[in-house]
Amino acid sequence: MGDKCIDDVKNNVTKEIQLLAKNTQQICKKAAPLREEAAELAKNKQPSADDKKRVVDLRKALDKLQLDYQSEADETSKRISKILQTKIPNDKDQVPDWQKDMAPWYRDLINKEPGLKLGKDLRLSGDISIKDKEATIILNGKF
Repeated sequence: MGDKCIDDVKNNVTKEIQLLAKNTQQICKKAAPLREEAAELAKNKQPSADDKKRVVDLRKALDKLQLDYQSEADETSKRISKILQTKIPNDKDQVPDWQKDMAPWYRDLINKEPGLKLGKDLRLSGDISIKDKEATIILNGKF
């Protein structure tokens, strides 16, 4: 059951991470120009009333996009956790080996997936617990 089963789980998890990258692509495309505009407006030492209002509107729009992104990440975490619950054997003796193999691989997968590069002060992180059969994906930073 060992390596073949681990490889099967890794393949399924990889597909879910790639799907997350695909599903969040539009969110990132919408956020990029808003972030740039907000950065430009932030450079103005004496913003007009319209500029101040625009900054607030941009922040609200970016906060909504961030919530949408985290929602997608949460859904992906749930799907990955379900994979873990159905594919990982219940043999407690195998848990340490699975954890040792899967945890660093999972973190690397999230860090290296090209579709998940968010730039600036944003990044995704994640962790996996074989014992709890649970995976997490967290968006660190703000859009």
